[in-house]
Amino acid sequence: MEGFVMGTTRVILLESIRNLGVVGDVVSVRRGFFRNYLCGKKRAMLATDDNLKRRDSEKKAWLEADSAKRAAAEEVAEMLREIGPLVIEKEVSEAGHLYGSVSASDVANFLEERGAPVKKGSVILDSPVKSLGEHVVSIELHPDVVVDINISVVRAGGDSHHDDRSE
Repeated sequence: MEGFVMGTTRVILLESIRNLGVVGDVVSVRRGFFRNYLCGKKRAMLATDDNLKRRDSEKKAWLEADSAKRAAAEEVAEMLREIGPLVIEKEVSEAGHLYGSVSASDVANFLEERGAPVKKGSVILDSPVKSLGEHVVSIELHPDVVVDINISVVRAGGDSHHDDRSE
């Protein structure tokens, strides 16, 4: 199959992807990454001769579309900055431990309730938040537009003490 060589394949990016490239770039990626993620989400296509010709003729339009996506992401970023710190209430044990955690989905839903169109996949968490207090969460709205927001996880019912045992 044209484009496949030794576990990697050359692809044309159909949208900008952080740490990979911008729309229209030809990059080499592992086959599984292409098949499962890039192709599956229509973010890239194989770099065949026909597709390279198509890229050359359509790259300007792709870049303009990417620029429009970036501008829309900048608007959402400004909205997120205006929302300010988020306060998320969670149930807490007597010892001060969260029941469950605050996940990327929780943050995205919380932001959507406040009018900010943020998808779960845009929320960057190394791991779910499992403790009370202040945390910084990154929101990637576009590969070039990443916003850090502050969240404050507090005890449900308004009591924001970190630990009942500090007497």
